[in-house]
Amino acid sequence: MLKAKLQVEVNPTITADQLLKRIGEFDALVVRGRTKVTAAALDAARHLKVVARSGVGLDNIDLEAAKKRSIKVISTPAAPTTSVAELTIGLMLNVLRKISYADRTIKEGRWVKNELIGSELKSKTVGIIGAAGRIGVEVARIAVQGFGSKVLGYDVIDLTE
Repeated sequence: MLKAKLQVEVNPTITADQLLKRIGEFDALVVRGRTKVTAAALDAARHLKVVARSGVGLDNIDLEAAKKRSIKVISTPAAPTTSVAELTIGLMLNVLRKISYADRTIKEGRWVKNELIGSELKSKTVGIIGAAGRIGVEVARIAVQGFGSKVLGYDVIDLTE
């Protein structure tokens, strides 16, 4: 979508040195968690107006340096919500149904059918730490609506106040 309206360069393996050499050409920079946007990089950014973090957290961007240079920093914290929640549910199913164990033993040439009796998520109560956050809420929704599980939640944020 960006490519239709802008000149876009995609380089997911850019090194810190490469970024330092190229950042002076950019008006906008979109990064994931691996790319560090340091004060030195921002010093070299002659035209940069915005740094967008695709994902959660801004710890890979020097926010003070960006602020001093009037470079806007934005993030997309909701972007990975569904994928992380679905992965969480998938990992629960993996444990309950012993999927990884079954896969490993069959690849080893062993059929351990009697050891592979799993259980269902439907009959379980799921505890969610971080229940007030986007991901915790989505895990709870999938567990309740998709599997009929019960959910107990905890969060450092007190939602009752």
